[in-house]
Amino acid sequence: MATFKAVILNGKAFEKSDGTTNIKIRITHKGKQDYVSTKYFVPVSTEKKSYFDSTTGKAKGTSDAKFINDQISVLIASYIKAESALGDSANQMTVKQIKNHLTQRKSDKYIDVIEFTENFISRLEKLKKDNTAQWHRSMLSALKNFATCAM
Repeated sequence: MATFKAVILNGKAFEKSDGTTNIKIRITHKGKQDYVSTKYFVPVSTEKKSYFDSTTGKAKGTSDAKFINDQISVLIASYIKAESALGDSANQMTVKQIKNHLTQRKSDKYIDVIEFTENFISRLEKLKKDNTAQWHRSMLSALKNFATCAM
């Protein structure tokens, strides 16, 4: 099961020329981490003032901090829901695959069943589940034959 937290990355490389930095969602899965950029920015912290609480993952000290925190909470909740919907298959995925699933799911209108099944068969073969992979390969072949005959 992956975990999600709002973070900002420190350093000049992460600062924009307007003096802000991007809030990212850190995805942690199986000890590995990856980040998803959001459309939300906070001012870069100075010696005197910090605009982001790294412990709580919340923006602070700006007029729109409440709005940003609410939007980030909604985004994280949607990621948790989408990752939960994967069920046990999430355990077989890398953090990169989970990130791709979460970020591409909104833009994908249709699922390519053939491509999905071929990827699933590849994962089964890597796990040495040859009988199950063969069963899915047979099912995919029958589906392809049916689709060609139906046209």
